[in-house]
Amino acid sequence: MSIRKATPKKRSSADIKRAIEQIETEIATERKKREKSGETFTALTREQIEKKLQRVESPMIVFQSWNNTAPPGGTINYRCPLFVAAAH
Repeated sequence: MSIRKATPKKRSSADIKRAIEQIETEIATERKKREKSGETFTALTREQIEKKLQRVESPMIVFQSWNNTAPPGGTINYRCPLFVAAAH
């Protein structure tokens, strides 16, 4: 008995455009909040997001943030939300 892998559905250009807009909105909102509270913030560029959406159907980390207030050996707050988009 052989097992066949399901062929992943490709996202359309319209799906990719909608996802990019959604991700960029979320990044902008979070960047403002995190930087206002003094956290370090990094995010994917539009080009990186587009390439990732065209390449695979897996969840992806689109930004990360953390505070810089911990003493040596202390604890930091680290945030790295996942974006999951289904092909239509």
